[in-house]
Amino acid sequence: MGWLVALLLTTLLSAAWLKWQSVPKVTEALSPRTADLIQRSMIFRDEPDGSISVTDVRTGDRVTQFHGEQGFVRGTLRALSRERKRQGVDSTLPLTLSLEGDRRLVLRDPSTGEHIDLASFGATNREVFAALLRTPSIQSQLHPQTSGAHP
Repeated sequence: MGWLVALLLTTLLSAAWLKWQSVPKVTEALSPRTADLIQRSMIFRDEPDGSISVTDVRTGDRVTQFHGEQGFVRGTLRALSRERKRQGVDSTLPLTLSLEGDRRLVLRDPSTGEHIDLASFGATNREVFAALLRTPSIQSQLHPQTSGAHP
């Protein structure tokens, strides 16, 4: 009976130590990130009129402007912004939106290492960000022979 308590205590202490050491999850360590199908770096900026403008870092073009409440967009950006403030990172640095090889849509903050898997929030909310990858400049990268056509 004593060995069972010792084993349980050792397991709990090991788990606490690993958590404290910020060791990556075993699944993350064992499976390398799949190649991105599409990746776009963008700057999300709060505008004086309350809207959110989105600018493509590579081209400098405005991708879109979100008007109105946009609760999901604001909440997602706020979650990443909170970590930037905590780490003292410039809030104007770009975020990267990636459609990965396994078809996951992930919003990453390269400056903090944080990421949000957008599929976790349902198809409707995922679609808000997926639309940012369906602009003509991104489509021309995917299909150079039809660079002017829309999907």
